[in-house]
Amino acid sequence: MEKEKRSFNLCTIYVLPLVGLNKYSFGTTTDNYVNSYLSEDNSHVIVELKGYVGNVITNKTSYRFAYPKDGHNFVVFELPANYRNDAEKFRQGKYSEFSEDAKKIIKKGSGLKHKVPVVGGKVETDIALLALDKDEELKQYLEKKLGVKLSANAELASIPGEDNFIELGLTVTH
Repeated sequence: MEKEKRSFNLCTIYVLPLVGLNKYSFGTTTDNYVNSYLSEDNSHVIVELKGYVGNVITNKTSYRFAYPKDGHNFVVFELPANYRNDAEKFRQGKYSEFSEDAKKIIKKGSGLKHKVPVVGGKVETDIALLALDKDEELKQYLEKKLGVKLSANAELASIPGEDNFIELGLTVTH
């Protein structure tokens, strides 16, 4: 099976909204946004930008600092303590085990389609958001597409790869 190419990683979908942001928070187009990453200790979300770090971002209560590296800017946000368990669940790919509060924030704040009305009185929701609740239709779709029977406790989205994590490696001097 060919690996699906993403313009952004799973951290963008499942963790960035927990600091009140999504990829559209960094400008009117997504040209400035590169990706987001979870720190090694699950306490920070780091966003990589091609350039501009706006005042809207630096005024967020979770904003800590920004630093340039390799021609890009990296912006660091503190993940609220009440979402650090959800960050660990993310690391393990256990999306359905996120807290209900985290799921609600992700569905509302990710920038992905969630229960958007479409023709015929139906609604459209992004697959990544359906995975939060182990949606039965998504499970059946994946079983058919992959030609396998998934167990009842199977998660319906991939475990995040290394491209979702970053080591800050910061040293604090006094």
